[in-house]
Amino acid sequence: FSAAARTVFVDLVLSTRPDHFQESDVATLCVFCEAVVLAKAATAGLKADGYVSAEPSGWLPILQTATRTVSTYGRMLRLNPAARSMTPSPSSEPADQRL
Repeated sequence: FSAAARTVFVDLVLSTRPDHFQESDVATLCVFCEAVVLAKAATAGLKADGYVSAEPSGWLPILQTATRTVSTYGRMLRLNPAARSMTPSPSSEPADQRL
């Protein structure tokens, strides 16, 4: 787990509701955070090297894969706007009392 991914992880966890993630989400969150860092690096590489010179940049497939991973894992972790709008707010009453 890179230092940059750890920063993304901490920022993400601190910016969501305390009950949003479960302990079992940690591995998925780690992959998501590494993909975010990789996508940022690929974007910076493309800006520095250009998208196409004599042949397409090697950063293009890296960016494509990282972006796909961020999108897929973001949905799995309910981080996209659609998932947030469908996620009900936690009830103040315990689940066994609502039955």
